[in-house]
Amino acid sequence: MPRRKGRGSGFEIRVANLYRKGGYSVERNRIINGHEFDVLAKRKRERPLVVEAKNWKKSPIHSGVIRDLVSKARSVGGKPVLAIPKSSTLTKPARNLAKRKGVRIKRV
Repeated sequence: MPRRKGRGSGFEIRVANLYRKGGYSVERNRIINGHEFDVLAKRKRERPLVVEAKNWKKSPIHSGVIRDLVSKARSVGGKPVLAIPKSSTLTKPARNLAKRKGVRIKRV
């Protein structure tokens, strides 16, 4: 249940629809343990996917985004996924951190 319509809401809807089509049940903009989740995708008995949707085109995604995503995923026992447009980039430290922490990068 979206709280407000913001800049990234169209991209979040697109990401949520991709997971729905993949057989996941999806919740958007849910607040749990003080964290707001862009997309929570669950399927059967699998761990939930905690998806952070970032529609950044002008500046690269930095390691702070990765740290926050990992923290959110841990708080609910989920797997972290960063959904970004094909045109977005990550800084080298962000790429390295994502690899170390097991963050899946999904280009949409």
